[in-house]
Amino acid sequence: MEGTSAAANSSSLPPPSRRLSQIRRRKKKTREDMFSEIMQSSRSDRAHLNEWKETVSKYRKEVSEREERRDQREERRDQREERRDDRDERWRQEDQRMKDATLGLLRRGLPLQEKIEVKFSMQTSEEHFAQK
Repeated sequence: MEGTSAAANSSSLPPPSRRLSQIRRRKKKTREDMFSEIMQSSRSDRAHLNEWKETVSKYRKEVSEREERRDQREERRDQREERRDDRDERWRQEDQRMKDATLGLLRRGLPLQEKIEVKFSMQTSEEHFAQK
């Protein structure tokens, strides 16, 4: 039986020249497969790299937008503070003008008030003497 199976195996095998050709084609195919795998891997790596670049780009854009919103908030806050400082300064100036005006009135009015008091006291004295 062993002889028949060996004979059957040898009859089913292609001749050596054909086997060599098949081996060469297989190696060639393997090289092509390896090249294809490398190219596929390269495309895959490139896709991952592009995906990573896109992710980084989105992150940078979000950071930039956040910084821009923060800068705008700070600018609005600075403007509010500046308006508040200007308003406070105007109030201080107005208060000072009122104080100066009041002091001026008091200074000018004091002699007048004294004159009125003197006149009033003179009138009351005259009236007092006139009644007696």
